[in-house]
Amino acid sequence: AGSTHCSPCEGGRIPDASQAGCVPCDSGEFASPGSENCTACPAGSYSQLGSSSCTQCQEGRYSAEGSSECSHCPSGSYAAAGSSQCSLCSEGSVPDVEQSSCRLCAAGEVASPGSSSCSACSVGMYASSRGECTQCEAGTYALAGSTHCS
Repeated sequence: AGSTHCSPCEGGRIPDASQAGCVPCDSGEFASPGSENCTACPAGSYSQLGSSSCTQCQEGRYSAEGSSECSHCPSGSYAAAGSSQCSLCSEGSVPDVEQSSCRLCAAGEVASPGSSSCSACSVGMYASSRGECTQCEAGTYALAGSTHCS
């Protein structure tokens, strides 16, 4: 009442219904200074109540559009920073400690997609180049963790 000019809302806030004041954007949304509407954060990012921008998800975490937080990737999967979903490593590799990328299993070890750790082939089997354990032929042998039969 009695105001001679309109003031823009600060970042993270938009005009209320009566345009008499400003209200904060919900979690998962943001607004630049002077915005009329809140906008949902894009997938791979998040925001808290009254945010003027969204924050990118860290490595090993993901989010859908309009999220208020990023979720940890399930065991056996990984995500780069800013991801909207987690992915499984290919056969013969597992997620690194941060779950940000995949690392190859060592010689003599195998892993199937979705595994969280590499494992050695058992006695009588060897790890083939395809990342799977293969039975030794008759008359040959292999110790646990072997890459070939003798």
